[in-house]
Amino acid sequence: AAAVAITDVNSTTQAYLASDDVIVATGLLNIHSTSDTDTAAAADASAVSPASTGVGVAVAINDATAVNQAFISGAGQITAITAGSLLIEAVMPAVGAENTFSAEAISGAGAATAGVAGALAWNDADTRTEALIAPGAAVIILGGDAALTAENTSRSTATAASTAGGSAGVGASAAFDNATNITRAEIEDNAVLTG
Repeated sequence: AAAVAITDVNSTTQAYLASDDVIVATGLLNIHSTSDTDTAAAADASAVSPASTGVGVAVAINDATAVNQAFISGAGQITAITAGSLLIEAVMPAVGAENTFSAEAISGAGAATAGVAGALAWNDADTRTEALIAPGAAVIILGGDAALTAENTSRSTATAASTAGGSAGVGASAAFDNATNITRAEIEDNAVLTG
């Protein structure tokens, strides 16, 4: 028996004011983005055979990229914002929420004489959460506060298991988990905040 599961997900969520925008607000200007991304790949190849030899191979690959951004863009041009106060936030949608990424491969082989089983789980997850005032943006705050908040909670796992039966059994399993999480709240170089 053989099983292969592959997921390839790219998720982007953005809330922003674009370049060349001119905004005047007397009260709170709130730029708010929320995102929760969950991906999983699971492969199960378990073989029980009356033949003399049984073979089971499982491969699970999960490749995920999740981007959550809230920002005022400059993009090489001036974006002029005047507001009583400013809140830029890229956050999780609720308390306790988290991005989850997983790969699970299970294989088993049972036969009268020999069983051979192999399992490979590969999980590659990249998340980027940003609350920014980008280069080229000019922001004036009229008496209030300016706050930038970025929040990213992520869980990443890879699991591989193999079992081989029979009078002679060979089982091999490998799990790889590569997770990159970038979270930042930043007034970038060449952005102007006055107030």
